Amino acid sequence: LSTFILSLILSVLNIGLLKIALDTARGYDIRFQDLFYGFKHHPDRAILAQGVILLLTYLCILPGSGLCIYGYRQKSVTLLLAGTAVLCVGLVIYLILSLMFSQTMFFLTDYIDIEAIQALKESVRIMRGKKGKLFYLQLSFIGIYLLGGIGLLWVIPYMQVTMANFYRKITGEI
Repeated sequence: LSTFILSLILSVLNIGLLKIALDTARGYDIRFQDLFYGFKHHPDRAILAQGVILLLTYLCILPGSGLCIYGYRQKSVTLLLAGTAVLCVGLVIYLILSLMFSQTMFFLTDYIDIEAIQALKESVRIMRGKKGKLFYLQLSFIGIYLLGGIGLLWVIPYMQVTMANFYRKITGEI
């Protein structure tokens, strides 16, 4: 529950980080107050969108996790294996959903008047046929992320600006 609530609050801060990444990608000047952009522009939209995404995530992962825990407590290898299989299926579904909804927060950042549900729908619409490209783009970060260490101070902004440019490309901006 605490992770759920913290994630909802951080989603508003994430809007500010995405604003900075988009402004950087567009060559605009960035300001420190941009970090709090999400708090000034309908934070309820980010909280609602993140809440929907989190609920879908939990729905994907909880059945398999619950079955694994139950199988472990019952000392049943069959239930444990079944739980692992259900968990693997849930993780694949989660991966697909996360790719589908990946652009939601960018839409909320770019369009002040868009509602949370509409941003989710727009993300699904714009990601049709592009989930594979995003998946490979995210895979390309694994090496630099693993080598990151203190370098993550540079790697994470690089990844965010790259994702902002991906958003700009699929929306036809560039």
